[in-house]
Amino acid sequence: MTQQATDAHGSVRVRPFALVGAFLRRDFSIALSYRLPFFVDLVNTMSSLVLFFFLARFVDQATVAGSTFASEPLEKGYFPFVVLGIALLGILQTGLTAFDQRIRMDQSTGTLEALLATPPQAWVTVLASSAYQLAYATVSSVLYIAVAAFLFGVRFDVQPLGVAVAVVGLLATVLLFAALGMVLAAVTVVFKRAGGVIGLVTTGLALLAGVYYPLEVLPRPLEVLGRALPFTWSVDLIRDCLLEAKAPVGQLATLLTVAVLTTVLAVRVFSGAIDVARRSGTLGQY
Repeated sequence: MTQQATDAHGSVRVRPFALVGAFLRRDFSIALSYRLPFFVDLVNTMSSLVLFFFLARFVDQATVAGSTFASEPLEKGYFPFVVLGIALLGILQTGLTAFDQRIRMDQSTGTLEALLATPPQAWVTVLASSAYQLAYATVSSVLYIAVAAFLFGVRFDVQPLGVAVAVVGLLATVLLFAALGMVLAAVTVVFKRAGGVIGLVTTGLALLAGVYYPLEVLPRPLEVLGRALPFTWSVDLIRDCLLEAKAPVGQLATLLTVAVLTTVLAVRVFSGAIDVARRSGTLGQY
């Protein structure tokens, strides 16, 4: 049961963390009843790792004169470089799609209006209802890195402070992507369809943020644009911490600041979208 409290006026208040816990328990119970997706995710993980493991052999053997593949990010080899990028890309994709999918599902089943009529604020309810997907994506990404280390021999160069910075940076990354996903969910609430926008954003970030290759290989204008993206900061921070034994505290502070400011903005945008849909009577339409 979700813990509740009553304010001075007798209104029911639902504690946000209790609400998140209730949704986590619900969605985890549902997931356990459909176990095939866990097996499919495991197969996809192994397939991806095998693919990039052999691709890395080809890339590491390339000795073209002046190649940017000899740059600092790839000194440890291409495989560790791309593993960390793909792990963060998985969190990005889930963060951008989780809220949109939840909104669309509740709209199609006719439960969205009832769900958002409960005591918590709309953004709290939607965030809590997507908590399992975000948590699952985060755990899956960590396991992706662990499997790469234990089964494929990836060796990380770390220090205690660097590990701490990486952990906090990962949490800041989840917060940032969740905020962006909430903004895209606001588009779904008002315009009903945001799938194309989400796909475009995901593909653009994957191409420009150095997930699969160093940004130096891009044309200069695209490289500058890529380095300005917060997702790039996340990828670079995690790679610095786990591959270069660095602890970029300043970079972490910048990422945290952007994540918090983006979250505040996302809450306002999403709340405004809910108000617009309610006034127009289209909140439950899809």
